[in-house]
Amino acid sequence: MTQIAHQAVETQQSPAGEAPQAVTKQRQRLSLGPVIGGVVAAVVISGAVGFTVGRVTASTPEAEQAVARAPSAPSAASESRLEAVYDDCQIQDTGDSVSLSDGGATIVIDTRSEYGSTAGLICVMRELQTPQSIKAQVERTTAMMGVQDAEQDGLDYSWSYHPDNGMNMVITETD
Repeated sequence: MTQIAHQAVETQQSPAGEAPQAVTKQRQRLSLGPVIGGVVAAVVISGAVGFTVGRVTASTPEAEQAVARAPSAPSAASESRLEAVYDDCQIQDTGDSVSLSDGGATIVIDTRSEYGSTAGLICVMRELQTPQSIKAQVERTTAMMGVQDAEQDGLDYSWSYHPDNGMNMVITETD
């Protein structure tokens, strides 16, 4: 064998030269596992939050057309603000997610799951002229945050979100 070929064979077969490299590569692979797992988890969580935000803030063309076609009924003087909003939003509430309680002093919204219709929720928040600060809080709510609260313009908002239960919100007149 030539001297160059002999050195190449020695280099390839040298256990002392290969063992440290193999151990180092194995350690590098093991240390990347948690990093890759963390990145995958972050992508999945971001996707779930993005889906929820999109569902809460999106408006369906069918719901907007239904509102445009619906005649505006004059509210009775004795009708509370929440009763008027409930009446106005019944057309858009395709998921039957909005209900009126406590003699018209409370609106309860339950989308029932992450896939439930949010048309009623969107309508109620729009008709009540809910400020963007509260909408942003609602949009960023995750299952880990528990029940959230806000108060604005004589209304007390309380809500929570979980993919299994959807968005649950209670709006009560405080005046």
